Amino acid sequence: MNPTFTIGRIAGIRIALNWSWLIIFALIIWSLDASVFPAQDPGLSNTTYLVMSVIAAIVFFLSILLHEIGHSIVARRNGMEI
Repeated sequence: MNPTFTIGRIAGIRIALNWSWLIIFALIIWSLDASVFPAQDPGLSNTTYLVMSVIAAIVFFLSILLHEIGHSIVARRNGMEI
């Protein structure tokens, strides 16, 4: 069994996720929803905290993805196999 699944390609670079990223994604959402955002912005609804947490987690993972794509593009430009 392959622990990763391909979600697509960006600039010809295969993008795949390991199943453990789903657990990390859920833990980030839970942490932000349960403690960070309620302490930072008290008085909002639970749904608002959850939506804020999901958006923050997505933006965090997209920033990691863009960072790693940058590494791949530079490596390919320098003739390295990616």
